[in-house]
Amino acid sequence: RLAGPSMTLTTFADPFQQSLILAQTWLDQGICDSVLVGGVEECGTVMEYIVSQKLRIADRQMEPVFSNGGPSVIPGEGAVFFLLGREPAGPYSVQLSTKPEPTPDLWIADFECPELPVSAPAGCWSYLAGSMPISTAFSCATGALMIQKKAVYSQTSLLEANAGEPERIGCIGNHKSPIYLRRR
Repeated sequence: RLAGPSMTLTTFADPFQQSLILAQTWLDQGICDSVLVGGVEECGTVMEYIVSQKLRIADRQMEPVFSNGGPSVIPGEGAVFFLLGREPAGPYSVQLSTKPEPTPDLWIADFECPELPVSAPAGCWSYLAGSMPISTAFSCATGALMIQKKAVYSQTSLLEANAGEPERIGCIGNHKSPIYLRRR
């Protein structure tokens, strides 16, 4: 039986980050014991128009871009969801948080992102699901899998060669507030 609030956030400005903040608030206030948070990316007619008329399709190797002079995207589609709760859900639980954490072992940066807050190995896996508005959710899913498997997956370009077995990962996109992941 499911009970509790239900909400859909639709915005170009970090919808996954906003829904994660709202979910954390509901958990902290005891409104819910667990919350399903996620996003769906669809590159339909409206999005295709926006991409073709207002943005530019990325034409270079997939890697974080720092101050490259204009918005570009990697079109993609998909869905990703996380079950958040106050208690760990099992031996492979990963905690997602917007609250500051110690320096991550690895940053996952969206294709087009601001400079990283601190120096640490960084990589980009945007080629897996694109760099549309909820790309940070896909970056968090990639980070959670890396923490669970204790491995850094290969990509087209890892900015520093070896990040080892990450225990803490920071995900950052075109927003200024990172999302932190760590083993629970």
